[in-house]
Amino acid sequence: TATVTKSASLPAETPLETALGMGYILKRCFAYCFDTFLHLGLCASAIAAALVRQKIPLESVLNPNLIIWVGLFLGFFHWAITLAQEVTFGTTVGKHLVGLRIEGPAVALFLRAFFFVPSIFFGGLGLVWGLFGQQKRCWHDWVVDLQPVPLSLDQHHHTR
Repeated sequence: TATVTKSASLPAETPLETALGMGYILKRCFAYCFDTFLHLGLCASAIAAALVRQKIPLESVLNPNLIIWVGLFLGFFHWAITLAQEVTFGTTVGKHLVGLRIEGPAVALFLRAFFFVPSIFFGGLGLVWGLFGQQKRCWHDWVVDLQPVPLSLDQHHHTR
């Protein structure tokens, strides 16, 4: 009887908290990696095609200063296309593949994307943070109170 009384007093988990296990983290990691390879692959292919079409020699492309600028451009391109997909469709290709969706006002989605940048710096601590909290939120999720949720739980996307 004591066990029943004790367990009955524990707060019940919400459907969102139940869905946010290690599988959720793996889905987010897979979605991010997939989107990164897709976006950077498309952009790098377009750059390569332009270089070939313009007959620019490989030696001039391997200039260290140019490589830095191209890297910064690719990073910005990936960030911008991810943000555009999330604002327009509520998901990215990678998130859609694993059944995740993120909804919120465009300003909140922009701020989430903006705070993603510092989440990566500091050794990725802002991303690793999501492994340890009950709600599996990274810094950029926590700041704006938005995070990707399984498609079946869209109505719970703003649960704290």
